[in-house]
Amino acid sequence: MTSNPAESVGAPRPLEGLVVVDASSTLPGAQVSQFLADCGAEVIMVEPPGGSTVRRLAGWPALLRGKKSITLDLRTDDGRDSLRGLLAGADVFVHTLRPGTAEGLGLTADRLAELYPRLVTAHITGWGSDSPWRDYKGWEGLVYAKTGAMWSKRQLTLRPGPAMVTAPYASWGASQAAIHGVLAALLEREESGLGQIVESDLVRGLGALEVYNWFYELVLHRYPGAFTPMDVAYDEKRCTAGVSHLRTPDRGHRGRHLDAVRADCAPPDAGVARRTGACG
Repeated sequence: MTSNPAESVGAPRPLEGLVVVDASSTLPGAQVSQFLADCGAEVIMVEPPGGSTVRRLAGWPALLRGKKSITLDLRTDDGRDSLRGLLAGADVFVHTLRPGTAEGLGLTADRLAELYPRLVTAHITGWGSDSPWRDYKGWEGLVYAKTGAMWSKRQLTLRPGPAMVTAPYASWGASQAAIHGVLAALLEREESGLGQIVESDLVRGLGALEVYNWFYELVLHRYPGAFTPMDVAYDEKRCTAGVSHLRTPDRGHRGRHLDAVRADCAPPDAGVARRTGACG
């Protein structure tokens, strides 16, 4: 059996020597700083009085591993002064403040670049800093609802209507995009000597992992003749006891496709030619 050199005592990790200040209060920011801590960075988690809301998550022991903690009330002058002192010696700043809140605290991209030119900042929001919904709370379920992800998962429930997926994959997608951006910015800083602002949000995090569903819902419904679906998993059907119940808003290309699905789902004695495969 061979040992992993990275697991050897005293073996350097790739981000050792870097200092990360994490003022995030939601899952994607915690996932970013968790990754950076695992890679050897010194992570200082900024918590409000009473503790970070990350501690309320089921996975908080894993999310907080390898991190230091400091309590600062950013609503006070002393708290903001202490944060500025931390940022002056930091390489990376991670936060999940809504754009309006960040502006009120003086944590805009321009201000951070002016005060800390070498700082790489990862700003993760729910909706994006230039979105008309920029100041909505970045709740996972709200993002699912507003983007139509709940509707795209409607087949997961036996009742009509949208379905909630409990796996926080919008947060995961947003955090991974931010991690890639932070690492790229740190690498580029070796050449330019300057930091960057990396923006990520739950909407784009969701879209990165929902490519098929977004294409299916947006393109097929808007342009029903654009392409032919290769499977029936996301058609509005129920194949129960050999009977298919389908709803379709029109009788164009999509209607012809659903007729083919009916043939697939029909029992052998239903008087129709059964094709191979679609309903198994």
